[in-house]
Amino acid sequence: MNLIQKDKVAQLHIFRAIAAVGVVLTHARFVLWSGGEAYVAKFPVQKWGLFEYPLFFSDLITSLGPQRVYLFFILSGFFAQYSIRNRFSLPNYLRKRFLRLYPAYIAATILAGIALYVSFLYINSNIYTEGVREYNSRLVAGYQELSPGSFLHSLSFTKSGEYFGFGVQYWSLKQEFFFCLLFPLYNLLPFRNQLGLLGICVALVLATGDAIFFHQSFFLVGMTLYKGFERGLRIPTTLPTWLYGTAIMGLYMGIYLLSKLGHNYPASLLTVALAFLVLEFLLTRTVRVPRAVAWFSEVSYSVYLNHMWGLLLFYAVLSRISGDLVFYSRWPYYTGAIVAIICSLPSYYLIEKPIVAYMHRLGRRETSRASAVPLIVPMAMPRLWSPAVQLPLQRAQQLLMANQLAPAKHLPQRLAGR
Repeated sequence: MNLIQKDKVAQLHIFRAIAAVGVVLTHARFVLWSGGEAYVAKFPVQKWGLFEYPLFFSDLITSLGPQRVYLFFILSGFFAQYSIRNRFSLPNYLRKRFLRLYPAYIAATILAGIALYVSFLYINSNIYTEGVREYNSRLVAGYQELSPGSFLHSLSFTKSGEYFGFGVQYWSLKQEFFFCLLFPLYNLLPFRNQLGLLGICVALVLATGDAIFFHQSFFLVGMTLYKGFERGLRIPTTLPTWLYGTAIMGLYMGIYLLSKLGHNYPASLLTVALAFLVLEFLLTRTVRVPRAVAWFSEVSYSVYLNHMWGLLLFYAVLSRISGDLVFYSRWPYYTGAIVAIICSLPSYYLIEKPIVAYMHRLGRRETSRASAVPLIVPMAMPRLWSPAVQLPLQRAQQLLMANQLAPAKHLPQRLAGR
């Protein structure tokens, strides 16, 4: 019995939208802000006003880094398992996964390459200067690798160095595609074996430090969390909402501090705990999902793919107007985040949304075909049943098969001839 309610799953839009906003803001600061150390060097702490401390603190704690992407991996594993809760067809699954992920990625890679080329030749070539910041130095490397070979390597996820068009976020798609290929094998395993495989991956990570095992562990966490919640996994007692909020903020701060100290594995463990707590809260409580949040969750994949080239164009224009390559105020990265989201919307409405609609039509056709297959009840009866039960059931089966195989004479001729 599946104890996960469909309306509660819809509430996970909140989780996905918050994670997506965090990724955009983190990259906006990377592109359009000096960074914490440079900011403190230019504006010493001794000269700060009262409100500068909470602002600077918010700048730092919202720059969580790869842990936000790990949350997406966990959500991907969860939703992949949820999507096949009724039935699983390998050809349909592979077709849908390909259509869902790859065309939008191809388009975003092309747009990123165009943005990189245009920003250098026609907007402001000064941003391509080594030694200013990490971002500017990597822009130089990204521009130097604009070539058909780099494009093909990026599409096949065999690229070493910067991805085509300086798509710094595309590394995660390689792990996502690995998971899509491995998911049918994962799905063959019972729940306990999936937990065992997760344990093996964790052991291999600790022994080898391999990135593939490390990232696949998060997808497996998402799958096993779904299976656990499906079987009734819950916190034993009902906690007040404020306690959930306090625990979530505590875990978030722990993740931030551990990641800044370079303790990636402990930070990742807290990321899993954070994901469990948020999922448990959203799957057991009734939470109103604002339309804006649900909408942003829907466009989050296109935003993830396209926001970096939107930030690049905004940075090129702003640096040309101001003459600065480094910005210390906060309005550029907040404005840049909004601009980057707006730049991503055409990709959603022209590519992703039509593909999703087409996939839904395919799903409805498959459902209608499955429902059109006649039900043939086997005549064999278990011998353990008593004759008093067997004889009525056999008679019912005979009548059912007669109705399935004989013409529908009791129907109007117009319908019976279809």
